[in-house]
Amino acid sequence: MGTALWLPRFGHLHLPAVLKMSNMEVITGMPCLQANNGANHCTACLTGKMTRIPFCGSTHRTKAPFELVHSDLCGPMQTQSLGGCRYFILFINDFTQYRSIYFLKSKKEAAGYLQNYKAAVEKFFSAKETGFKIKAIRTDGGGEYSSGEFQRELKRSGIKWQVTVPYTLQMNEVSENSNRVLVERANTLI
Repeated sequence: MGTALWLPRFGHLHLPAVLKMSNMEVITGMPCLQANNGANHCTACLTGKMTRIPFCGSTHRTKAPFELVHSDLCGPMQTQSLGGCRYFILFINDFTQYRSIYFLKSKKEAAGYLQNYKAAVEKFFSAKETGFKIKAIRTDGGGEYSSGEFQRELKRSGIKWQVTVPYTLQMNEVSENSNRVLVERANTLI
């Protein structure tokens, strides 16, 4: 009970320093505390002083355009656009890192914008006689892309769907970092 009371009083200072102050009788009225491994676990201290090893960035890069397209759907935004949009969908070509953004009024429009993006890039590249097609699309597993219409469009187009764990920036960092930057820039304009 002693350390659980005194650690918060000292702003969750590390335990050896609190024990040293207690044993040296530096603080008037502070009892002599003992180091008891089982009772000295302060949840706030453990949480606040926790560290983790940073995630390594992906070293795998695609060898041709549209082997992999990263995508994320972001919204709803607090302020809607002049056109009434509260969402945006982002497509990022892994090979070139070229980003395409489309603004949506609802999440249900995502499949239509996938069709638009696919048609635009395939038309552009077919004009150059390279014939690149989208092979895979990587999204987070947050549920934005799980609608039946979106799944049918992927299947019809022969695009492989790669799903990452939801709410893990590290697994889909390309699109998540782009979203963060876009939202920060939009908030500075408001």
